[in-house]
Amino acid sequence: MDEVHIRSIYDYPEYYPVTSPGCDGDIAFYVSEALQSEAPVLELGCGTGRTLLSMAKEGVNVIGIDNSRPMLAVCQTEIGRGRLTNAQAIYGDMRALNYEEEFRLVTIPYRAFLCLHTVSEQVDALAGIYRSLAPGGKLILNVFDPDVKTLAEFGCLGGSCRRFRSGMAPDSEMYLQTWAVTTCDFQNQIIDEIWKYELLADDDTVSKTFYGRFKIRYVFRYEMEHLLHRTGFVVEELYGNFDRSEYKVGREQIWVCCKA
Repeated sequence: MDEVHIRSIYDYPEYYPVTSPGCDGDIAFYVSEALQSEAPVLELGCGTGRTLLSMAKEGVNVIGIDNSRPMLAVCQTEIGRGRLTNAQAIYGDMRALNYEEEFRLVTIPYRAFLCLHTVSEQVDALAGIYRSLAPGGKLILNVFDPDVKTLAEFGCLGGSCRRFRSGMAPDSEMYLQTWAVTTCDFQNQIIDEIWKYELLADDDTVSKTFYGRFKIRYVFRYEMEHLLHRTGFVVEELYGNFDRSEYKVGREQIWVCCKA
């Protein structure tokens, strides 16, 4: 297997609902926050529109940005199919936003912030978001809280293969089984995975196999807080779950911040 030619997992949007179903309660949380904010809302890393479409269906004026054209194509199709004239999905990069005080709310759902692989990229994105927000506007994002034991296991198991998520492939009669090979670069806080996709026929034989790459940079709780303060944000809340329960190590980091 030549890793140089492995495509991104985001090149397979048709299988994304199986491999990346989101966090429990996240859609309801983001929709609730959007309904309490003045329009329009800017969503970064909108992907196939899992949260964006839900916002739009509730009447929120929302603009989504993503740098994966295959994912955006799905989102744009669903916007058209639903005749959601209050929604847009456009190609762009959260590291290079060109807005000036245009939004009251910016969201980065489902850990998309972790797709920024260096501190420099993270700072560029946060600084651009800060410029994009009107005074008093909010940034809300969530990332997973790194569990040291889990990260250590990932590093120790580098090169081995574990069973990942599975389910019926959307718009298909085939069952999708995925496997993940995970390595962890502790020096740079990078998790790098190769996903093996297997489409199974009715007799459970593998009819098709292909691969995708998933790479993120994890951030610790106080590191994230420092990044936010460094770029001018004031932290209003840090939740540990989408039911707004308190933060605890190993749960989710859900940050609610405002522009001073």
